[in-house]
Amino acid sequence: MQRFRYVIVLLIIFSLSVSTLSMSTDVYAAQPLVSHIVQTKNSDNFVLSFEASNLDRSHAFVYNYSSPKTQDWILNIEDNLTYVPRDGSKTIIRLHEPAPSDKFIEVAIYGDQTREFWVAVNSIDTGYTRVVDQKPDGWSTEGPISVGYEAAQGLSVTDGKRIVIDRMNLNGFVLGSISVFGKDNSTAPANTYGGTMSFNLDFGNPADSPLFYYPVAITVGVIAVIGGLLVVKKRRADD
Repeated sequence: MQRFRYVIVLLIIFSLSVSTLSMSTDVYAAQPLVSHIVQTKNSDNFVLSFEASNLDRSHAFVYNYSSPKTQDWILNIEDNLTYVPRDGSKTIIRLHEPAPSDKFIEVAIYGDQTREFWVAVNSIDTGYTRVVDQKPDGWSTEGPISVGYEAAQGLSVTDGKRIVIDRMNLNGFVLGSISVFGKDNSTAPANTYGGTMSFNLDFGNPADSPLFYYPVAITVGVIAVIGGLLVVKKRRADD
């Protein structure tokens, strides 16, 4: 009888352990890669977890925009990731046209000692072509890495500090989605272990976005405060 009770207790403990492990796994799996999504009439911003850089190209993270960006647009990328200190640690970002088009713009950001940075374009006319490839110190955190396209100007790219592509003709480019990965295959080592990467897209006429007037409002507010202080000072001087 005592042995039977002992077996029952062991079964209960085992059951609770399995349930706890299952709950922990579910919670971990439910953690989203993307957060802080903010969308307005002329902007679409989100923040991506470091775990996206540890996905392989066959299972890349994909962010689909609610509608294709057919007008002028600019994407600012802020890399605040903590890279694994090894050769080849990197993040690959692709800007895709909507299917069935295979055209995309690729940006590679290396977090190793080389700080390599490249930009490539894939199109039906030219195939996959690496347009820019610079190292060492190929990119900078002094400012965001920007990728912009204007119908009348073409493609322009900065590396966070310098313009590396200036008005390159792509024969049109409609932005439909972004994919992010880092591994060349599923067995490759991890690229990052902390931090985030933010993507801030502005498109169309920026004056249609309420954020466009934010700097103006701040300026008006500062002028009003300074004006009020000058009036008070003048009144005190007159007294």
